[in-house]
Amino acid sequence: MVFVPYEFGAALFQYIYPHIRLLGSVFLVGAAMVLLGLMYPTWPAFVGRVGRAFLLAAFAVYWWAVSVLPVSPTGTILYLFLMGLLVMERRSLRRGQGLLLVFISSVTVCFGGLMAWAPQDFQRFAMAALGPYVRLVGILFFMTGALLVMGLWRKHPLPCRLALGVQGLLFLNMAVAVASRGAWAGMGVYSVLSLGCALLVTVHRWPTL
Repeated sequence: MVFVPYEFGAALFQYIYPHIRLLGSVFLVGAAMVLLGLMYPTWPAFVGRVGRAFLLAAFAVYWWAVSVLPVSPTGTILYLFLMGLLVMERRSLRRGQGLLLVFISSVTVCFGGLMAWAPQDFQRFAMAALGPYVRLVGILFFMTGALLVMGLWRKHPLPCRLALGVQGLLFLNMAVAVASRGAWAGMGVYSVLSLGCALLVTVHRWPTL
């Protein structure tokens, strides 16, 4: 956004494109402050709090302008849950529990339900590359999301690892699909989710819902 703003010239970004550098700067500063707060816990707490406030403000603008106004179902779900994660994360870390697994299970269940119920709503913008396979991807997302929820609830790591492995492949497929349409922001998000799923497959201790 800051260094290559012309990559966001697609119609999906029409509402934020005139201010793309400013929005990217807010994302950059907020993320840097949050990382510094996590890496140096002895620093004043306001560093992390201000960073989260910057990120929440940037995500809220991005969510509304890029997902809600153009009616993008995946972005509407993903960034809404991401903002909720930022709000709840600090309290969760104090208890020694992470929220990434809860975030992934919530996103995949919602993605899956909407994709299976109304696949035609996803065959626009970057998701058009999935074509007739949107419903199948949705069913797989929903089934693996439900499996992950059950595994977390019953504290069984094997179904969690199985679900995360399949979800990692599904997110990778979505990353390739949006990349083929030149949606680099979406490619980055789905690539990180795919990598996160792959890493979580090896985790031995699971947080509870």
